[in-house]
Amino acid sequence: PDYRNENDVISGEVNSNVKSTKNSQSDDRSLQVEYFSVSNIKLIILCICTFGIYELYWFYKNWKVVRVQGGEPIRHVARTWFSLLFCYGLFKRILLSAKSHGFQSKVSAGKLAFAYILLYITWKAPDPFWLVAFFSFIPLLYVQQAIDFNNKQFNPHFVSNKNFSWKEILISIVGGILFLFAAMGTLF
Repeated sequence: PDYRNENDVISGEVNSNVKSTKNSQSDDRSLQVEYFSVSNIKLIILCICTFGIYELYWFYKNWKVVRVQGGEPIRHVARTWFSLLFCYGLFKRILLSAKSHGFQSKVSAGKLAFAYILLYITWKAPDPFWLVAFFSFIPLLYVQQAIDFNNKQFNPHFVSNKNFSWKEILISIVGGILFLFAAMGTLF
């Protein structure tokens, strides 16, 4: 049987009743997840001191949440490695989840993804402009705000992860020194 209605055919969309019910159940479940949360200061320090590697960890942890808690059959490792291609999808899920709980978003997922990609690819720019790539965490800060808002809806006593482990402290010290040498070598 053909489940298309006249409006769907005119707009070029095919929408079946069975499919839309299944998708709405899947969408509801994907909105009801508690994402990986980290404090803004920890996100900033670790993104800079790991030369952006912590951003991959952040994407990995959040895509894993989507796979495990959201019940979606995705390859979270692949989406992490290709985060430039999949950042929009993750940002959109997070913002939709937070908005479903009352978060007032001022920036769209598309603009955040565009900013992230633009900042990230500047590492290929000539000296000293490649240093701008270190600020690719800035769009993640806004997404992290939405995560914190979302997670507070699930757990009223929720507190963002702001404590540094001894490994993170060591990475921050060593990476911070390397970052200073790289920045000084580029600028002077």
